[in-house]
Amino acid sequence: MKGENAEEADKGLLKLMMSVAAQDGKLDIEETKIVAATAQRIGISQKEVEKIVEEFSKGEVKFTIPESDKTKKEHIRELVKIMKADGDIDDKELKIVKQVAEQYGLGRNYVDQFI
Repeated sequence: MKGENAEEADKGLLKLMMSVAAQDGKLDIEETKIVAATAQRIGISQKEVEKIVEEFSKGEVKFTIPESDKTKKEHIRELVKIMKADGDIDDKELKIVKQVAEQYGLGRNYVDQFI
């Protein structure tokens, strides 16, 4: 069972993924599928996903920084995956992912290895 920090961090990941995906002005079907698959893989229920989408649509993109470095790195990989999903890396998307990496203590350049 996940601790409270891990659960909140995973919910925050979904908000961050939606935020990155929406930066180019559209949320395409591939990006939506990735968010849904990630939610399922990390054990977030459909009801909870709907709540997260509602919060996101109201502009609430608060997130909890994961405690473990492993989880931080997994989150960055997920954000890179959603950023690359539509085949185009938008500058605004990249900026957000790099900012998150920096806030996670991984450094902005950590993202470069995945691009």
